[in-house]
Amino acid sequence: MQTTKTNQDTARLELPILSKAGSKVGEKVGSGTVQWRFGAGVAKGELMPEQETDTMCYARTEKGNTKALGKGKDYWWKC
Repeated sequence: MQTTKTNQDTARLELPILSKAGSKVGEKVGSGTVQWRFGAGVAKGELMPEQETDTMCYARTEKGNTKALGKGKDYWWKC
């Protein structure tokens, strides 16, 4: 038997997690600033939605490098 969820339960499940594997970040949150854990600190950069794939997002770091961010992972978030 399948149970149905109320709107309150669904709202609780839809936390501001960036994306899941297979979804496009650009379609949901657009481009913008992201941060990720790097060692003991936090780094930041700008999303590059034009390079996004089904499983990866990419961000341009403050130094100009490209950082690959796995979709559905908890080590990065949108600012």
